[in-house]
Amino acid sequence: MDPQRSVEETEIALTGPGGGCTNDRGSQNPCYQTLSELRINCIKSDVYICSFSKKADSLMMWNYYNDGDLTNCCNIHIEPDTIVNNYREKSIELNFENVIYDEKKKIENLCRIIKLIYEIKDQDPYLEKTKYLIEIVLENLQFKYKNESYSDEEEIRAIYYVAKEEGSDIGIKYRTAHGMMIPYIIMGLDLEQISGVSLGPRNCNDKSVETMQEYLQSVGISATVKKSNIPIRF
Repeated sequence: MDPQRSVEETEIALTGPGGGCTNDRGSQNPCYQTLSELRINCIKSDVYICSFSKKADSLMMWNYYNDGDLTNCCNIHIEPDTIVNNYREKSIELNFENVIYDEKKKIENLCRIIKLIYEIKDQDPYLEKTKYLIEIVLENLQFKYKNESYSDEEEIRAIYYVAKEEGSDIGIKYRTAHGMMIPYIIMGLDLEQISGVSLGPRNCNDKSVETMQEYLQSVGISATVKKSNIPIRF
């Protein structure tokens, strides 16, 4: 967040890890409409992701993101449904997906979708390249899955699919991380959609809460600040 901003919004950055692709038939045929109802993207797209967690106060997450005394993390509380509806009013389709970690659920989900494509193909004259479409759908579904070793994160991903032909119009920026150039886009977030802020267990005291509350008020955010309930022992 930038305290110098005059507009009543902050920003979320969605990182682009890769691209998806699909048949170029368009979205009017029954197969694409059915897959769309399942929130399965099948448009030739680049994919941008912003990660969140359902855990508001996790020692593992605080340790993972808090770099000793160099940083003091905070947890920003938002309501996904409110954000989705807000973007939908702007004709922007942003999906929040619960990451699937369980291997059995992954297989069941994939089998269900592949079966659906085969069931539709006999009724859909446009679905000529079934194997090609399956490859496309699987490529896009990868962003909803994660290794079960990370299940404690309880991650929710905001996934934004940008059609290839629209990619040059969304203001792509770049940052460096882990020795790589990573593309990302900035999307506005109304300040009223921030419902609360939690401070991490390290360097967390009444003065920290008071200062954070003052800062939020100074930038027009009406949200309650809380301390972590996790005790820290050294």
